[in-house]
Amino acid sequence: MTLAIDDQRIERLARRLAAATNASVPDAVARALEDQLARLRPPERTNGERAALDAVLTAARALPVLDERPVDELLG
Repeated sequence: MTLAIDDQRIERLARRLAAATNASVPDAVARALEDQLARLRPPERTNGERAALDAVLTAARALPVLDERPVDELLG
C-alpha cells in the first residue's frame, strides 16, 4: 500500500523528525506512528495482576449498598 499525504506541514514535520532521529523519512514516520499506537494501547497485564484486579472487583461487588439513591441524586 502506498500512502501519499499532500500536506506541506506534515512533510516538514516528517523531515524534521527524520533529521532529529538520523532516520529516513519513512522510518521516522513509521516509528512515530508505532510510538503513538503504543501509547494508546492499554497496558498488558500479567496473570498475577489480572488475578489481583479480579479479587478487588469481587470484594467491591460483595460490599453492601448503604444508600439506594441514584448516583445523580447522590452527587447533586
